[in-house]
Formats: sequence, structure tokens, C-alpha cells
Amino acid sequence: MRTALELLRSFAGGTLGALGTVVTTVYAMQIADPTLDPILMAMQPGEHTKHLWGLIVALFGGGTTGHLAQHSKVPKTLTQILRERPSRSERKLAKAKAQAEIALSKRIAEADKEIAMAGSIRLAQLSPHFATHEFACRCCGEVQTSADLLQVLEQLRAKACTHLGKETPVRITSGYRCPRHNASLPNSSPDSQHLRGTAADVQIDGIDPSTVATWAREILGERGGVGRYNGFTHIDVRTQKVDWTG
Repeated sequence: MRTALELLRSFAGGTLGALGTVVTTVYAMQIADPTLDPILMAMQPGEHTKHLWGLIVALFGGGTTGHLAQHSKVPKTLTQILRERPSRSERKLAKAKAQAEIALSKRIAEADKEIAMAGSIRLAQLSPHFATHEFACRCCGEVQTSADLLQVLEQLRAKACTHLGKETPVRITSGYRCPRHNASLPNSSPDSQHLRGTAADVQIDGIDPSTVATWAREILGERGGVGRYNGFTHIDVRTQKVDWTG
């Protein structure tokens, strides 16, 4: 009759697969040194095979870890190993989480690479026709703007394109201003909307600033600020309606 260890080894590389490998390792250690487990220590050498057959029957019969412990007197250390082995659904979930983490890390790395290649995050596109660098402070390069302002500027551009019958850019001559830059400009308000990133001075080739101001007021309605200047038009999205000529 084959010994318990030989019998277990024959199953380990085939039918039992990875589980059999774990069982073989633990069982071999315990048979080699029975003092590691009181159950094996109390057995006679010939009883090991019977003990192992109970384990194999429980495995093939779909027995739970409790069945293994109850019917085949599996050593406590082996029972713990089997109990701690993740289920198939747990392994799938863990694999999915790991794959998601890897995908996220790759996306972050790609974004970092794009920013590094561009030299600045300021090159990011904010809306279909406006990018962050257009609103950057001329002093420090910091960028602040608002979605509301971008929407108004996109509508203004659409009016200009319709009026001229061609694609026409809206050029931002002044967007966000840091306090230092704002203070350095003559006649600038200490409470300027440019300090909040809610204002832009614009020019449109082929259209005079007065017409641009009229369009801006039509878009803003009963809110926002519109300033008429000789070479540009000021537009902001403050809550109250304010118009002036500079």
C-alpha cells in the first residue's frame, strides 16, 4: 500500500492542482515532524493513509472546511489554510480591482507625461474655442476663469462667425490678473472682475468694439458688465448689470 505522502503527491500535481500543492507541503512537514500536530503525533504510521483518504474524499465530495475537519480529522493548521483560501468570486473581484488600479495608474502617468511634454498645464483646452493660456495672467502665468464667462465668449464668437460668414476667433487681450499685475495697470479698479477670473477684454478682427459690446449685452441680458473702449471690449459675468464707456 502506498504511503500517505506518496498518495498525496500523486494527486498534488494533477487533479488537486494548486490546492494539492499546499496540502502536500503542509502534510509533508507534519508527517516528517509529527510533533507539529497533536493529531498526527497520536497516529500510528499505518493510519496516515486512512487519514489522507478521508481528506481526499472530502475534497472530491465538495465538502466544506468544516467537513474536512469533522470527517477526516484534518490538522488544525491545514484547516486554517483551506479556510483562508479565497473563493473563486473573491479572486475574480480582487483581480478586477487590481486591473482597475493599474488602468488608473496608467491614465495618471499618461496625463503627467502630456503635461511634461507641453511644458505647462496651461495648454489645456477649456471649451471648443478657448484654452487656458489665453486667460493666463501676463505677470505670473496663473490661470483663473469661469464656465459662465466661457459660455458667453462662445456665444459671442458664434455671433461674429454668423455676421462675417466665416470662422472668426475672439482674441483675449486680458484675462485673469493677479493683484500685482492689476495694480500695475493704469486706471484699473482695485476690485476688478479680472482679479476673480470672471472677466475678459476681447477683440474681434473686422468688428468694431462698439458692435462687440452690443452683442455682449444681448447675450448677458440683465446681468454682467460691458465696457466700451476704443481698442477692445470688456466683458464680465458679475450678477448685476453694469455698462460704461472708457
